[in-house]
Amino acid sequence: MVRQLSIDQFENEGRRVSYGTPESATAARKLLDRQMSINSVAKKVIAHLLKPRGWKPPVRRQFFLDCNEIAELCDCAERIFSTEPSVLKIKAPVKIFGDLHGQFGDLMRLFDEYGSPSTAGDISYIDYLFLGDYVDRGQHSLETITLLLALKVEYQQNVHLIRGNHEAADINALFGFRIECIERMVCYLYRQI
Repeated sequence: MVRQLSIDQFENEGRRVSYGTPESATAARKLLDRQMSINSVAKKVIAHLLKPRGWKPPVRRQFFLDCNEIAELCDCAERIFSTEPSVLKIKAPVKIFGDLHGQFGDLMRLFDEYGSPSTAGDISYIDYLFLGDYVDRGQHSLETITLLLALKVEYQQNVHLIRGNHEAADINALFGFRIECIERMVCYLYRQI
């Protein structure tokens, strides 16, 4: 049996076949929307922060993401980390970065000097390994960890993040990251009111 369908009917038929029941279609659309949102957050972070020569500290220390976007990025990165083995196998060549401690300007200088993980850079043939201690002490820990998580989400196979002692809640409560998050994100919430 052959049926002739208009373009609109064909699109609707494709959705019906792809998603099954209306309930599963709604769930599938929500999942797809969430995945696109997460990818857009990672892309937004990379576009905003990965500027090795042109990055300037934010005026009045304002952060450009809201709490929900940060939570989405963290959730996505956590799902990726949970699927990775405890011992990483990294292919050579590899660039290794250690102990950034919230010095985002230093990270940008390193990327400017040695190349950055982007499609315009060398991500297709060089892995990047970050050795932990991304936050605390420096004034831009939020930018540092956000960019690294976005790079991990965007380039899962080529960007590797090892957890340092400053990524533990009790340590970064002592050395400044928790306070930075509270101060900068509370400022964001007040701007919205």
